[in-house]
Amino acid sequence: MSNQNALPPAEQWWPNLDVDAKHWILANLDEDLPSDVAQAIADEAGVQLPEAGPWRLSDDDVQFIETQGEAVD
Repeated sequence: MSNQNALPPAEQWWPNLDVDAKHWILANLDEDLPSDVAQAIADEAGVQLPEAGPWRLSDDDVQFIETQGEAVD
């Protein structure tokens, strides 16, 4: 993953991320993020979305998300 496409660590945005975005991420952990999901992550983290996609979760982000035992309603 290129640094210019790096998103903030999942610990910063996952707990309060929009439910629809969480559902998409959980169903597509190894896929490029669509721009609306990447924007929701940036908004939740309080950062500007890196301009150029594709945006992907880091291995650490995927591992963090997989360890979260919460149900996503």
